Amino acid sequence: MKRFFPVLIALSLLLCSCSKSENAKFSDYIDTEYKERTLDDAFYFNSQIYDKSGFPDEEIPLELKKISVLSKEEAEQIYTEKMSALEQFNFDELSDDEKITYLALKREYEMKISGAEYALYNEILDVNSGAHIALANSFCNYKIEKKSDADAYLSLYADVENYIDSITEFEKARAKNGLFMTRKDCETVIDDCIKISENPERLLLSFEKKVNALDIDEAEKTALKDENKRLTKEIFSPSYKKLADNLSKLKTKCRANDYISEMPDGKGYYEHRLSEIYGKEISAEEVISMLDGDIERYESLFLSTAASFPEIFYEDNFGVDYRYSSAEEIMPDFIEKGSEHFPSLDEFSPDITYTSILNAPVVVENNGIDNPTVQKVKISTVYPVTDLFECISSDFFPGVAYREWYLKNNAPDKLRLIFKNEAYEKGWEMYSQYEMNRIILGNKPSTTLLNSNTAFWTAVICRVDIGVNYEGWGEKEVDLFFEEHNISLTLSEYYYNLVLQKPFLCMADFIGFHEIMSLKEEIKSKQGREFDEKSFNEMIMKSGSVPFDILKDSIN
Repeated sequence: MKRFFPVLIALSLLLCSCSKSENAKFSDYIDTEYKERTLDDAFYFNSQIYDKSGFPDEEIPLELKKISVLSKEEAEQIYTEKMSALEQFNFDELSDDEKITYLALKREYEMKISGAEYALYNEILDVNSGAHIALANSFCNYKIEKKSDADAYLSLYADVENYIDSITEFEKARAKNGLFMTRKDCETVIDDCIKISENPERLLLSFEKKVNALDIDEAEKTALKDENKRLTKEIFSPSYKKLADNLSKLKTKCRANDYISEMPDGKGYYEHRLSEIYGKEISAEEVISMLDGDIERYESLFLSTAASFPEIFYEDNFGVDYRYSSAEEIMPDFIEKGSEHFPSLDEFSPDITYTSILNAPVVVENNGIDNPTVQKVKISTVYPVTDLFECISSDFFPGVAYREWYLKNNAPDKLRLIFKNEAYEKGWEMYSQYEMNRIILGNKPSTTLLNSNTAFWTAVICRVDIGVNYEGWGEKEVDLFFEEHNISLTLSEYYYNLVLQKPFLCMADFIGFHEIMSLKEEIKSKQGREFDEKSFNEMIMKSGSVPFDILKDSIN
């Protein structure tokens, strides 16, 4: 029987030394905070995997949460008050699990207070996954299992104009402060909004299919579908057209260049974003040190492996035959071979249905009413990153979907389901892919090449990112960096332009992956032969998406 190492016990048991009343008070606080957060955003509440028990339909607010334009002082006041409410509890009297939740909440409020001055720097209309795309996709993926769900959907749908108007006001405030997007990005977003406005067929079809599957009479179905068509024509499409028009009027306010370092207090903002991603205050120099170390590590691992197997080095994907084209095809091998490394894997059965409003990254095939929808996933094992990298639907990558399923069933408290630390989320994604390659493909030289190449290029992109957007590197400096690592200069220009267009593209992936691997090595060195990989993965998943330093402290 495999031994669970002691640190797992520290996380998983409620070793409560507090009084029953104090514990109950904090539990009430957690329940209230969970309810406020889930009900604050009806889409979030509807589309995620969380348990709906205790939330009657009439309690769900039938309006979209608007984008707020808060001053620094207003933001500071909101989160200072939240901090005061949290600090009423005696930390020493909380259980071990409650302490982790408490610290994660406190850290979240601290980060919001310290970043209050950078609220307008956020690119909510990101060209890849901005609010305009996320809103439409949320409607496509809205769960409609009964008539009240359809009614809630239509109420939210009717509120789209007000939500879009709040985006316009936010962008006007950014433009006024010299923070508006670049002309290239602005034109891309405008084009996206026009496409969504003129081609709402996926929204209509998605709603129609869900309503047709409801157990209600035909007259009710017809009324719901007719109302959806009316709202699409009178509110949804005109609202997106209006957003496109308003953004066109703001073109004169576009930033001249993409450099974050040349924005007002751009370097300060860059470090704040690094801290947001990490989940604690961290300097650019600390991240650079992490990057330089990992670049050297994975470059050495790759080259030493390639030197022993030169014929593999030149083959596509290093000779790896990655035969999967869908999550459904990967799943059997993942469950069979991954059961030695991940707990309770045989119980995992993910929902793999997905629809996208723009540039669908996947092909959805419906095999009929009696069969589940098959989610086709484009697996890219080729690095440097190409456009295919953006087409991977990570939500359906088994390792990511499995972690979400596991957390739903094993989270110590409700709030652990809500915390979304960026480095943790993306780091687990990269770590699980890294581990899945090893589990399914085998611990072979070709797998080592594949994994070390992935880790190396992720770190390279981040190093160029921080060099360009924080240190102010130009093309010459990027060329010198590539020369130092014997990388073809034909790639230099590509990555220089990539990080200008998509700053922080891989930063959360790198930081999270670095932290998980570092934590694994640290525990492995302490436990020696008693180290159990399944227990380690369980410990990481069960913690929830909390900052790594809090997780490490709780383990130590």
